[in-house]
Amino acid sequence: MAMSVRKIINHINLHTYFIKPCSKSLMISLWHNEETKALLSPNPDVSPSAESITRCLNQLSQQGFTKVFTSALLPHQSKAFIDCGFQIEKKLAVLSRDLESLPYWKKSSTYNLRRATRKDRSKVLEVDSASFPQFWRLTNKTLAEAIHATSYTRFEIATPIESEDIILGYAITGQSEDKGFLQRLAVNPTYQHLGIGKSLVLDGLWWLKKRGATKITVNTEVNNFKALCLYHNLGFALQPTEMHVLSTKIN
Repeated sequence: MAMSVRKIINHINLHTYFIKPCSKSLMISLWHNEETKALLSPNPDVSPSAESITRCLNQLSQQGFTKVFTSALLPHQSKAFIDCGFQIEKKLAVLSRDLESLPYWKKSSTYNLRRATRKDRSKVLEVDSASFPQFWRLTNKTLAEAIHATSYTRFEIATPIESEDIILGYAITGQSEDKGFLQRLAVNPTYQHLGIGKSLVLDGLWWLKKRGATKITVNTEVNNFKALCLYHNLGFALQPTEMHVLSTKIN
């Protein structure tokens, strides 16, 4: 007898795996480690068909899952899911900027930036939890996925001058070929409006430029006005195409 979906999820380290019936097009994992909610992520190289999505939903339903989310999708990626009954759960604005000319970045006299280590991750997750509503908060699994989502990654944290053990904010910047991605940015609400977020973003921009990247993209919820203002002030331009997180109830 084939191993159940839930046992496969619990058996694999990071709780991710490819379902055999749709292994070429879809990856499935637990949503925020919630036992009855799943995340479907399309393979960027193979677009899933409505049939493969339906097979996955049926398998998840048989294993007791009650709700399924997708990763953030572009409109052309969403069609097959919408055809299968998914609806828009969250809307994301997409912003980008070229890296040809970057603002001057002056080192702060009150905080330092340094590379994050594995032992920093628990405190990084505390900052993340304080900075985002429940829907967007990272877990150990999704933090690891963000770090390893691209070929090259810069994972930086901000700490006070007087202590490297206190984490004020962090950023994950990724590069694939000549494209850059701001994967995650969070600043503890207690220390916002001090320029920490700006410094973390600029650090990532300069890192990408030195590595030969020509463009960076970031997405954020359409009503996250603080983030939108920060990105606009740093030269990012809003793109005409939104991204969507979709969801559907099963059972």
